[in-house]
Amino acid sequence: VDMATGEEFIFPFTMPTEDVKLEAVWKVNSYTVSFNTDGGAEIEPFNVAYGDEFTLPTAEKTGYSFAFWRGSDGTAYSAGQKVAMPAGNMEFRAVWLLQSRKVTFIIGNDTISFDVIPGQKIPMPDMSAYENVDILCWLDNNGKKTEIPDVMPESNLTFTAKLRYICGGNPYGVTASYESGCF
Repeated sequence: VDMATGEEFIFPFTMPTEDVKLEAVWKVNSYTVSFNTDGGAEIEPFNVAYGDEFTLPTAEKTGYSFAFWRGSDGTAYSAGQKVAMPAGNMEFRAVWLLQSRKVTFIIGNDTISFDVIPGQKIPMPDMSAYENVDILCWLDNNGKKTEIPDVMPESNLTFTAKLRYICGGNPYGVTASYESGCF
């Protein structure tokens, strides 16, 4: 642009006979911000102009809690943090914390719960407090006989014990039992 006349030149151009003062016109570059959610819900990339700020979103993944974003340079960023756009694309990778699930055992009038991370071994309740009681079977939430899995799945579990109460030790040597039943 000729500062004296406001005339725009398109290069190449022929130099006029008088002095020409040219001023550079700059356009701000935009760069892409992208996210690798590592199996979480997808987050669409977006463009941000150099120097502008953007806010990092949070991410979601079933069975996990979002911990933070890790930038491609190794820097940790929290969700909701404002970041100034550098002169280049940025990629963020989600870092997750595995959420525990609850396994609950109902034994008579007692409820015993454990927090277990999916994929880990399910602990069994200590039965030493239950004298003269045998567990006949475990029932699921629907009241159906079931086996307790070895490892914790991605969902909460509840098991109800069906018990046999044994009464014995009387002077006549008679032993009686009452079964709460497994169907």
